Amino acid sequence: MLWLIILILLSLSIGALFAIKNYANNSYESIRFTSASLTLYDAISETCALGSGNIRKVELSPSNPPVTIDVKYDKPSSLIRFAYGNYSIVKEIACEVDGPLSISGTVSVKNENGKIEIS
Repeated sequence: MLWLIILILLSLSIGALFAIKNYANNSYESIRFTSASLTLYDAISETCALGSGNIRKVELSPSNPPVTIDVKYDKPSSLIRFAYGNYSIVKEIACEVDGPLSISGTVSVKNENGKIEIS
């Protein structure tokens, strides 16, 4: 009988450890996405504010594996949406932005005559 109780408690402990591990992994991915998205947004905002001819090089995620951010540019409302899995961030931007729909690694943010080009 004592062995049965020990096995039940052990299985509950292992289940709790797996739940904690999954929560930690999800939190880590959320932090990586938020950091990469806000780094890119800050570079876009700075380049926009400083005017034509300004360029910023941005490393989105220095750790491996790199975070790949999906980006949607909404030109009429001046909104930019960053997404990764179940996470998303929407920000307002003063300049028109154009670039790829999926971004990872190191990118270049350039202001050409008031239009932000991401490559």
